[in-house]
Amino acid sequence: MELKTLRSFIVLAEELHFRRAAERLHIAQPALSQQIKQLERQLGIELFSRSSRSVALTPAGAAFLTEALRTVTAADRAVETAQSIALGDGPRLAVGFLAQAAAEHTSTILADFKLRRPEAVVQLRALTFVDHVSQVRTGGVDVAFIRPPYAPEELAGLTTVPLGTEPRVAILPAGHALAGRRSIAFAEIADEKFVRAPDEVSPVWRAYWRGDDRRGGRPAVLSDETAASVEEMLTVVAAELAISITHASVGRFYARPNVRFVPITDLSFSTLALAWRADDPSALVQDFIEAARKVMSA
Repeated sequence: MELKTLRSFIVLAEELHFRRAAERLHIAQPALSQQIKQLERQLGIELFSRSSRSVALTPAGAAFLTEALRTVTAADRAVETAQSIALGDGPRLAVGFLAQAAAEHTSTILADFKLRRPEAVVQLRALTFVDHVSQVRTGGVDVAFIRPPYAPEELAGLTTVPLGTEPRVAILPAGHALAGRRSIAFAEIADEKFVRAPDEVSPVWRAYWRGDDRRGGRPAVLSDETAASVEEMLTVVAAELAISITHASVGRFYARPNVRFVPITDLSFSTLALAWRADDPSALVQDFIEAARKVMSA
């Protein structure tokens, strides 16, 4: 079984469309079909159910996808590690983050970790609202700064540790009637149009950042525009197309003349946490976790 075939399977599983998958892989559609058929013959199972109108993963295909992602990720990491050693580099730690990671504490955490592991190379990788948990699970990053809450099944196979909390704030256009206030209550913005997150984003996470638990069962009004990152979210708000909610430190790191960040007095605080794979007890990961906990508890 070749890695090239596994990569083709993964792309098709993501696209669920042979033409689009073939275009992403830069191969002809018949060649992709042949690869998948050969893989299914090797395994003795159907990975996809096909009709004239749709392609879908079978239950066996969905299970195989999880392991295929692990295999390809492990292979990529093996190559990266070997190349690093050949070039005289130290071990690498991929750290994922949303927005500004741990805010003002980020540089201190990295400095503390460097004292512990001076030979290590830290790779910082910006993640999106869509993939910031899945990248940890699939090995795209070794450890990540995340912002709970999530459903229990979304954290299956992961270990998390909270690092601290901070208030939630409304992101408003500068010309908004409430933009000049020192603080607001959630009820004052509950009926406004909120920035829409992509459908792939965790439903629990989406609901938390819309304040759904404070709406009394009423659905949030959502914009037509979607945002998968803080930068995209701020752009939608700055264009006066919708408002949103974020954590307070975003306002310190993403200040813009046409956007205001106003504290919301009656929402629970946002938690910053670290997440890593439960099956990855490497000393490198553990040293990073200890550095983060030390800095955030100081």
